[in-house]
Amino acid sequence: GPFLVVVMDIQTCVVHLSVYSSEAGAWSHLPDFERPLPRRLGWFPRAPSVLVGTALYLLVKLNVEIVKYDLATQQVSTIHLPSKFRRLKRSIVLMTDDDGGLGFAANVKDKLQLWSRVACPDGDAGFVLTRVIDLRKVLPSGVLIKNSIQVNGFVDGGASRVLFIRMSDGLYSIEIN
Repeated sequence: GPFLVVVMDIQTCVVHLSVYSSEAGAWSHLPDFERPLPRRLGWFPRAPSVLVGTALYLLVKLNVEIVKYDLATQQVSTIHLPSKFRRLKRSIVLMTDDDGGLGFAANVKDKLQLWSRVACPDGDAGFVLTRVIDLRKVLPSGVLIKNSIQVNGFVDGGASRVLFIRMSDGLYSIEIN
């Protein structure tokens, strides 16, 4: 069947978003989404995107911003992460939350924080902390002493949702159902 490929790229400190359509057999560039990136924030983190409904979410600008590309409407928008995660070298990965909406996981002092995007009373949306997993209780004894932790990936398999944690001695998986 038909498919889309979404690519985000940085050229000369400007973010470019391009979409390939198998139906059209061509790439399209969305010129209205060129954004300068301050050099002090660095480049894209190596973080996977997540598909929620018809929207693809990509983390950019070192934990400051999420880009949302709606595959159905072809509209682009941005979402800011909570200020406590901005400009910090925290390990974050986008994921689906318990209800299938947008969420993210972050390592904060050997605890895995799970956040969900929820509607606020004023009609806007924000992130709320929904769960905290103490990594000392779910990882093998002693591994946190000598390792740095990086939340590395996420898989939503429907019946099971798994986060991947990279440490200097290997890759660990944590089922979060």
